[in-house]
Formats: sequence, structure tokens, C-alpha cells
Amino acid sequence: AIRDGSGWRTELIDTSVNFLKASMALDADGNALVAYSRPIVDAGPFTFRLARRLGSQNWTIETIQDFVDEKPAQMSMAIDPGTGSPLIAFRLSMSFSPDDPLQVARFVNEAWQIELVDPFALNINNPKLRFDPTGAAVIVYRNSGSVIGDMSTVLLARDNGTSWDIEVVAEYDAFLVGLRAPRLRFDTFSGNATILFVVNHNGSSSIPNIDELFMTWRVGN
Repeated sequence: AIRDGSGWRTELIDTSVNFLKASMALDADGNALVAYSRPIVDAGPFTFRLARRLGSQNWTIETIQDFVDEKPAQMSMAIDPGTGSPLIAFRLSMSFSPDDPLQVARFVNEAWQIELVDPFALNINNPKLRFDPTGAAVIVYRNSGSVIGDMSTVLLARDNGTSWDIEVVAEYDAFLVGLRAPRLRFDTFSGNATILFVVNHNGSSSIPNIDELFMTWRVGN
């Protein structure tokens, strides 16, 4: 939906029987970009797409990559301040494996490249991609264990130019709590990351079944 001088206007971008999340960003010129995945046909493998709307023109749709057994989902897009190109973080849901690796789609030399960030991610919950004040891409996401003894963690991945550095922000026993909805922002003055997340106690310990909202931030380097 787009708001102009006369009010809200709704535009159709694409049609499908099933969309697996979507993420929108605006480029430096104010043009809208939407990343999303959908079946290639009504029932079949999924395709990863990017829709663009340049000024008052119609939406144009390009394919980032087609998949056979996987489904790109849980995505977050931001515009690279250095190149002006979109960068998309996404969870790749794999039908043949319990892991859901975290990946990014990057537009380089007029072509899309898929890049692995975290090969061991499990049950990722809405990764959030932002660029820090230095122009480095940063992703915050939840990695959730599925058996007793596993840890649910809030993780932060930072692009160092050649690979991704991953650090643990917070961790909890996955059998006792669940983690949801991490959010990421950067302090305007220090450039440090501030992360918001929800901890759900499922009643398996002395703490009752409640949600707690936490904020954490980096102090120093």
C-alpha cells in the first residue's frame, strides 16, 4: 500500500497460493524493493524473488534463485550504503535436514550470489539485517535447540569483508525457555549494537509461564 496526496493506494505485486514471508526496503532514490519467496507453480518447488518499483513505473520481478527441496523464508532486506544494492538475509528451510542454515543473497557484478552465514542454525526466528555505522552488514537472529541440553541463543553475525564473524549475545536452556523476535538497532553516537528480544518461560522450571522482554547492548569494542 502506498500513500500519496489523495490517500492510500494498494498495488498488486504478485499472486501465488503461498508466500513465505516478505521484506521491504527503500533505496537511496526512494524506490521500493520487496524480497519474497513463493512456489514456482501452484504446488511445487519454491523460487526466491525480488520485486522493484522505479518511480511511478509498474513493478518488475526478477528471480534471485530457484530451489528444489528447500524453501527460503524468514527474510530481512537492507540496502548496502556502499553499493546501493540490496542485501537479503534469509532462513533456508530444508526438507531433508533439521538444520535451517542462515544465508544471504548479495547482488555482485550484475548477478545474485548466495552466501552461507551460519550452517548450523536451527529454528531461526525472523533474522534482522542492518548495516552498522561503518557500513558492515550485521544480522541478529535466534538459534533454538530442540532437545534437552540444547541452548536457545541470540546470535549476532557481522560481515568482515571476507566471511561472517558470529558471537553469542545471550543463551538459555532450550528445554526451559524459548526466544522470540530479536530486533537490532545501532547507537547513533557510539555505533554499538542494541538488541531487543523476548524470553518465554514455559513453566518447566520454578519460573511460571511468562514472557520477559530484554534489551542488551555492547559496551566498548
